[in-house]
Amino acid sequence: MNDGYGAPNISGILYIPSSHNGVPVTIVGSFYHQTGITEVIFLAPSNITTIYDNALAHTSLTSVTIPSSVTTIGGAFYGCTGLTNITVDAANPNYTAQGRILYDKAMTQLVALDFPRKSGQR
Repeated sequence: MNDGYGAPNISGILYIPSSHNGVPVTIVGSFYHQTGITEVIFLAPSNITTIYDNALAHTSLTSVTIPSSVTTIGGAFYGCTGLTNITVDAANPNYTAQGRILYDKAMTQLVALDFPRKSGQR
């Protein structure tokens, strides 16, 4: 099975390693429409600095914890209607969260919020 875009389906927990073949993993690219993903775990020590637009869009995430290393987040969680909790590592200098709302650290800018939709809404 694949996600309709040619990638194999991922089911359950997506583990993001700190490195691959000795090279630090610094970016979360696209797991767009991987509807089987329910949780993302960033393995310590996380080197992730950037979570791209749509990186985890339209997945089945219910919660996510943003590591302290993350400095940039795009519209990463668009369409994640089951996302009920966003947590940010207290040591992250750029972001903070309350429930399912992600803010900049000063809480003056909304970074991510995805309202639940009724069936058939876009």
